[in-house]
Amino acid sequence: MARARLALAGLFLACGGVAVSGDPPPALRCPLLDERGAPSPRGALLRLLGGPEASPAPDPQRDPENAFDVIDPLGVLGEFWGPSREPPRCELSPTVPLLPPPGMSPGSPRCHPGLGMRWWLLALGTPEGEGTALLQQGGGDPPLLNVSLLVSTRTPRTQALLGAPGRLHCAFAPPAGPFTLQWLQHRHGATRRLLAFDSAAAHRTEAVPGVLLFLGGHGSPPSASQSSQPSRGTREVSLQLPPLSVSDDGAFVCSVSALHGQVQQVLQLHVIAPPRVSLLPSRLSPGVLAELRCDAVGFFPLDVEIRWERRTHGHTWPYLGDTSGDTPGTTLGPSWSSGHRRAADGTFSRSAGLRVAAVAPGDSYSCLVTHVAWNVPHRVTVVVAGPRRWSFAAGRVRAVGLRWLRHPWPCQLLPGRAASR
Repeated sequence: MARARLALAGLFLACGGVAVSGDPPPALRCPLLDERGAPSPRGALLRLLGGPEASPAPDPQRDPENAFDVIDPLGVLGEFWGPSREPPRCELSPTVPLLPPPGMSPGSPRCHPGLGMRWWLLALGTPEGEGTALLQQGGGDPPLLNVSLLVSTRTPRTQALLGAPGRLHCAFAPPAGPFTLQWLQHRHGATRRLLAFDSAAAHRTEAVPGVLLFLGGHGSPPSASQSSQPSRGTREVSLQLPPLSVSDDGAFVCSVSALHGQVQQVLQLHVIAPPRVSLLPSRLSPGVLAELRCDAVGFFPLDVEIRWERRTHGHTWPYLGDTSGDTPGTTLGPSWSSGHRRAADGTFSRSAGLRVAAVAPGDSYSCLVTHVAWNVPHRVTVVVAGPRRWSFAAGRVRAVGLRWLRHPWPCQLLPGRAASR
């Protein structure tokens, strides 16, 4: 069951909505799953209400079998609607809430206080955040769903640089009452607990070295370490990781347990390291056969692309493969590419080569490396040396490039030599 709940927290399907103006938010149509996880053909229609005192208005167009009125006194679900009132992605599924941890508070029941009632999980998602809500079904026609616990995040998918600290946001509502918190990491089929916190004891009960817990509450001013005020009606329980390594890449779970159950929210952290790119040789001579080597070192994740370009006579031509014609976009020699090499820190390296011949002065060859860390390919260029020229300075004649030069003096200068009066 716990594994199914984790899968549900990370699963969001597209949905439509009824666009109306005003407050509360528009009705929300969501995919509806049964107890086996199979989708219902008609889905569910949800209408968010401000609180128990707001009596549902009859609506003859609603399907009474799959229609629900959601009681959201704090308005935390309404924050998933953007400024344009575009509805969030959503999914509704029946669930059985888990018991609160033993000893969470004095007098904790031995059985769940909502035993015999029907419970639901509502998953919501937008480009700015995601959340999972535990809903308790009450009476009425259509049925009323009360928000018992919501866990949300503003960083559902985060990219962070290798070697920099990582911040994962998590908050829950309602903030009143005792709670316990766990931060977990899932990687390669294994689960590691990073931090555990008990509000009754007001301290961390477990933490790996270097991790920090950021606590914030409704109405409390932000501390120096907090980037923004917590959302209304929520309590922040964010996690900061020490300087990131490759092993931090993967899924994290923010798990909050309160009196009525437990809700988990999945977050994805993508650790990235841009390649360090070099191109050798750094200079080419006209008419000389040369082999270019481009190295991309220390990148993560694995995928990287290396390609070549040639620029001649003001035009840029991509390398088209091993050809021997006179087309400006071709080369006269073969290319090669190595496999990926992995370093001890988990980063990767890769090399590529290109053989060029009969190059003309002023031509240039570029190695272009594409990686997820960059929005555009990274380019490194080598230029074919042009013709050398003569320069006259301070009464001295210096040969810069011509093979020979005639001048008023009865002598002939060769390349690399200089003469004066």
